Amino acid sequence: MLAAALAARDVTERLKAFERLLGHTWIIDPEPFREALDPWRALYRRVAQP
Repeated sequence: MLAAALAARDVTERLKAFERLLGHTWIIDPEPFREALDPWRALYRRVAQP
């Protein structure tokens, strides 16, 4: 995804797929991941949301 973004390709669909992956229930307790998830969600809201 990073390589595609650096090559100026549209990565919106890839961002949405990654966010969908994070939304699955395999993260039973999100608290240990909060430090990484909060900045990701802020970036996702700015970039991938219409």
